[in-house]
Order: sequence, then C-alpha cells, then structure tokens
Amino acid sequence: MKKILFLVFVMLSCTCCTTRYSKVNQTITNFFQAVNTDNEKEMLRNYPFTTLMGWVYPDGIKVGDNWELTDIKKTGKDSLAVSVVLSRGSRWGDEEVVPIILYMTKASDPIEISTLEFEASESEPGVVYTHMIPVATIPPGQYIIYDSEHLFSFDVKLGQYAENIGCLTPVDSTDVAILTKLEYAKKILEKEVERINSEIKSGFVIISETATKEYYSVSGRGTCKNKSGHVVVSPRYKVSYFDRDDNLIETEEGRIASYLESGASKKFSWTTLFTKSELSELYTYRVELEFDESANYEAILNGSYTGTEYKTFLEKYNL
Repeated sequence: MKKILFLVFVMLSCTCCTTRYSKVNQTITNFFQAVNTDNEKEMLRNYPFTTLMGWVYPDGIKVGDNWELTDIKKTGKDSLAVSVVLSRGSRWGDEEVVPIILYMTKASDPIEISTLEFEASESEPGVVYTHMIPVATIPPGQYIIYDSEHLFSFDVKLGQYAENIGCLTPVDSTDVAILTKLEYAKKILEKEVERINSEIKSGFVIISETATKEYYSVSGRGTCKNKSGHVVVSPRYKVSYFDRDDNLIETEEGRIASYLESGASKKFSWTTLFTKSELSELYTYRVELEFDESANYEAILNGSYTGTEYKTFLEKYNL
C-alpha cells in the first residue's frame, strides 16, 4: 500500500512539474514572439514591466527564435528563477549568445494591464493629454515574468552617469532595478541640463551694441559677455529687423566663437543686405544671443562626481 501511495505521489509530482514547465515555456515563447513582432499588448501580457520597453534593443535588435530553457529553480511558493540561453543578433550583424535569468510567478487572480496613451487636444494646439488605457488581462494560473537579468540593453553613457552620481549601485542587479534607477538618472540629467541652460541664458548677455543704416544695408557691432559660471559652447548672434507694425522683415545670424569661458567677453559684427523697399520699411531691430544647449548634456554626462550627489539631487528636484 505504501509503495502504491509513493508511486501515486511521484506521478502527481511529475505531472505538476510537466505542467509548470509547459506554462513557463509558453510564457517565454509568447514574450519573445511579441518582442520580434513589436506586439506591445502581448509583451505586457507576459512581462508587465515592459512599459519601459523603449530601453530594450534600442537599435532594432531582435531576440531571434533561438533560445533554450536550461534550468528552473523554485524561489517561493509560486515563484521561479528560470535560466535561458538566448541567441540574438548584435548591432554589428553577427550573433551573440546571452545567458539570462527570468524571474517568474503564477498569477493567483486576474491582473489588468494598462499602458500610457497620449492624445493631442483638438481645441488647444500644442497641448497633449495622457491617460491609462487597459490593454490586456492576465488570467489566473498563467506564469508571468516580473523581473529579469541580462535581458535588457542599456544606454551605456547614462548608466555610467548613474553610477558616477551614486544612483546605480551593485545592489541594483536585476533589469527592473537597473531600469528604475536609470529612469531617475535620466530625470536628474534633464533637470541639470535645464538648470545650466537657464543660468547661461540669464548670464550670457550683450553689454554693448550699435548699428548703422547704409545705402542698401545695415552694419552693426556688439560685445557679449559670459557672466554665468559655465562655458558657453558655440555662442551665436541673431539680428531680427521689424517694421513699424512689428512685422519681421529680415534676420541675420552668425557665429561669435567656438566657446566662451565664464567671465570672458567677445566682440562680433554683422552686415545685412536689403532691397530698397525693405529698407524703407525698416523701423527697428533686435539682437539676441544663442548657444548650443545640447552641449551641456554631454558635459554633465561626462562630468566629475563624488558618488554622493544622488541623494542631493532627489531632494533638490523633489523626485
């Protein structure tokens, strides 16, 4: 009798293992197929965290159909660590073999998956509204991927910046943890770029300028100064001419220098040609200064940091 009960137990265990393997294998298959076909709904149904899918395979790399499930380890009552060897194309056109781990769990109740949708306002030009819309339902009993290791591809420069400011640490070992921290690092980076550009706009000023109307032209000269605490990259001038009704007649743009150090001044000059009719309508002009705002993005990415800035940035920008 004991022998019969033991055999029944073994048979039930094998059946459970086979069922679990089948469900896990199906989820992984569905997810990879969804990635290859850019099917966001199916991605979310099998790996809900892929609302951040923009970080995956940024150069259009596909995971391919070649993957092998090599191991399943139970980490909790309904949680598994699944080892997969994945063959995918690299950005150089060859094939790379990547061992990844998929952390999976079984849904005990139906799970509604939503995604963010953007909608332009018809009555307010330039205004975009966002709202969450349901896209999929995960049924009870289905295994889903809730985290992973080595599946996602990351922005190397942003990752280095995140490490340098103390945002990304060795504790952040899974894809979800890394991507979450990179989102914070990206927000901090954007805030810092915005801050520095704002300070330059306030401190990069014209300290003198004059213009003379000639036969069929206007010639002018000016002096600009960088009163900000930052280097101004690719400083330029822009001269706009207007009639009495403030209608734009003509513009003239030019480069002042490659860069302007903090505290430095630089002279510049310009000449704008007009037709006789345009010159007769000319009433006033305005000189503005511009610079390469994108240059500060790279400067901040490659800056020197102590590794303690992350906490300060979180408080500073209320993140």
